[in-house]
Amino acid sequence: MIPVRLSLNNFMCYGSDVAPLRFEAIHTATISGDNGSGKSALIDAMTWALWGQARTRSGDDLVKSGERETTVIFDFLVADTLYRVRRQHARPTRATGSGRSALDLYVTDGDGGFRTISESTISQTQQKICGILRMDYDTFINSALLLQGHADEFTRQTPSRRKEVLVGILGLDYYEELEIEVKEKLRSLDSEKLRLEAAISEDSQELEKQPGLEAAQAAAQAESTRLEAVVREQAAKLEGMKKRHDDLNNIKREFERLSGDIAQRQAELERWQKQAAQHRANIEEYRRLRGRREAIEQGYLGFVEVKKAVAEMEKKLRTVAGLNERKHRLEMAVYQAQESLNKEHALAHHRLDEVVKQAEKIAGFEAAISAARAEMESLAKEASALEEKKQAWQELRLGQRRLEEERQRLEKARADVDEKIRLLLAGDQTHCPLCETELGSDHIRIVEEKYRAEKRQIEDSLLANQDEMAHRRKEIGAFEAEISGIEVSLKGSQAKAQERLSTLTEQLRVAKEAASRLEPVKEEIAQIEARLSGRDYAVSEQRMLGEIDKELDAVGYDGEFHERTRERLAALEKHEAEKRKLEEADRLFGQAEIGLKEAETAISELSSALEAYRQRQKTLSGEMAQLPGVTEELARAEGEHRAQDAGQRQMQEKVVELRTRLAHLAELGEKLTATRGRLEVLGQQAGIYRDLQVAFGKRGIPAMLIETALPEIENEANMLLGRMTDGRMGLRLETQRATRAGDITETLDIKIADELGTRDYEMFSGGEAFRINFALRIALSRLVARRAEAPLPTLIIDEGFGTQDVGGLEKVKEAINSIQDDFKMILVISHIEELKNEFDARIEVVKTANGSNLRLN
Repeated sequence: MIPVRLSLNNFMCYGSDVAPLRFEAIHTATISGDNGSGKSALIDAMTWALWGQARTRSGDDLVKSGERETTVIFDFLVADTLYRVRRQHARPTRATGSGRSALDLYVTDGDGGFRTISESTISQTQQKICGILRMDYDTFINSALLLQGHADEFTRQTPSRRKEVLVGILGLDYYEELEIEVKEKLRSLDSEKLRLEAAISEDSQELEKQPGLEAAQAAAQAESTRLEAVVREQAAKLEGMKKRHDDLNNIKREFERLSGDIAQRQAELERWQKQAAQHRANIEEYRRLRGRREAIEQGYLGFVEVKKAVAEMEKKLRTVAGLNERKHRLEMAVYQAQESLNKEHALAHHRLDEVVKQAEKIAGFEAAISAARAEMESLAKEASALEEKKQAWQELRLGQRRLEEERQRLEKARADVDEKIRLLLAGDQTHCPLCETELGSDHIRIVEEKYRAEKRQIEDSLLANQDEMAHRRKEIGAFEAEISGIEVSLKGSQAKAQERLSTLTEQLRVAKEAASRLEPVKEEIAQIEARLSGRDYAVSEQRMLGEIDKELDAVGYDGEFHERTRERLAALEKHEAEKRKLEEADRLFGQAEIGLKEAETAISELSSALEAYRQRQKTLSGEMAQLPGVTEELARAEGEHRAQDAGQRQMQEKVVELRTRLAHLAELGEKLTATRGRLEVLGQQAGIYRDLQVAFGKRGIPAMLIETALPEIENEANMLLGRMTDGRMGLRLETQRATRAGDITETLDIKIADELGTRDYEMFSGGEAFRINFALRIALSRLVARRAEAPLPTLIIDEGFGTQDVGGLEKVKEAINSIQDDFKMILVISHIEELKNEFDARIEVVKTANGSNLRLN
């Protein structure tokens, strides 16, 4: 991975106006700036864009303080293909919520643009990026990136711990995970083995019961066959008894049916008898009405004449009611029109009162406006006086700044004198250290006394300056308090006065506008009063009321006559009922005679049928007497049959149960054979896993890989260490040493050879230790990259070089330059001046009030 372009927006200490950082022309470069300016944050931006990981754990912490969202766009080359990754993160909108992230991956399309190759989810896109880079975050920081404070992470450990650290750096802790999995598998196999052994013991005991079960099954089968023959014989006898019982039940049902028929026919007979009696009564009544025909018809004619007169009066009443309804609606319309005018009259009087009140306020408003304007002029004078006080305050502050400048000048002068005295006393006492003039000891004391007198004079001036500054601060503080109080009070008074003037001006305008409406309102009141007095409202409704009164007179409705006629009609209504009954008698007399004959015929037929039914019941009752005895005998036979049948079924169930148990034992035998086979396989598997446990342990594959890797690390480290020390130093990694008891123990000692001999690493410190650490770290980085099968074209060194003297720094620079051809790009992060301009380019990080910024030199 080779960086090409990095764009930051509100990332950590960087704001939104940071120009993109371009790496195209860079081979070696320093990233320099003051401590805390954001140098290492550039590397955080790259790792966060590629892997979503940086030094901080939370994505929210990467967003610049005071902002809600950060975005990093990073262009990089892999195998001459240009890719772009864009990662965003937004802080949550609520305190209890979680932030939102987005990740997009692009590849160049060959025409200067990019096309997306993102997957459907962030995790899938992240996997794709790791596949393109052929490394994850941990591999990167252990190979391409030398993090600040981590150069000695390997060497600072005890010899016994170095192997563990090397395991982590080389990614061999994977074998520890495999060893744990193997141990867990062995525990699982042992547990299953115990379970299978217990199952074999239990199944073997169960199979010992098989001979006894086979004998019991044969005996049960013989008894079941015998009982089955007994049940069949009983069933044949029971069938004949059931047939006789069914015949008697049929006789009983016929008897019960005849009882129902008799009851039904008896009810029909009674109904026909009632109909015959009713027909006789009707015939008698019809004959009586037909004998009074002349009197009934004469009374009915009188009723018809009176009913006609009542109908005529009802018609006139409906006409009068309709006219009265119209008259009421018109009267309401006239009343509502009059009320509407009365309301208009009242409202006009109310408006007149309001207009008069507003007009009377004009003089008062004009006087109040004059007073408000006078108050505004007075406040303007106070504002002018306040400006004069502010001018005086500014002059005091200017004097204070001059005193501060004078204090700084005096302190510098005192420091210069102190330096001269120090140089004078530190010299060889024969020459002036300032001008190289030859001096005697007496002359030096004279010069020293002169400088000390000059220093005392400067210190006196400093004391006077401090007193004057304290006095000025008090004056400025008093002025500020006074100006602040006046300013607050004046602003409030001016705002209130201006608001009062605006309010009064608006009130005066409203009052004058109201006064202009006085005469029109008076004229409106006069017009309304004229209409009320002349009844000039609802004119058409008043005209129609007169016409309706004339129509009412023309109808000629007499209410008293109407009431008397209705009373006469009520008295004659009985003749109408008698007339209807007479007509009904004429119509139904013949039908009643026919109905009487039909009823008498039905009564005769039903009486004969009832007699026949009663004779049949008498015959059936003799046979029905046998039913209780037959029923009792049948119940007893059925009980015996059920008992024998239940015994046979129970015995058959026992046969089935024994057969099932024997089948289960057969399956159990097959299962026992399979279980013994499985137990043998488990033993073989356990042996394999115990071999794997040894292979994955510390003395297995990891130890072999470390033994293989150590020569590579030694060669790489010695090449670089030799460049940095002109071949004076070399190192050797030893994995075993003899104990005091004479035994060999596993270790990882670092032996350093120089012109003084071979010593342990722990005997070195400062610049020498740093060079050893640096050489080993670069060697480990290259080894990790080779093991990951990932190219290592870029090296980023974020490590302090403060322990190096001038010579050591030169060696570090030479070492970096010596390996520059091994990398496409080397970035060195440092604040040391001696390193800033030692490489092809310099990326300067500058901290400003709006955040850090970048400058490429």
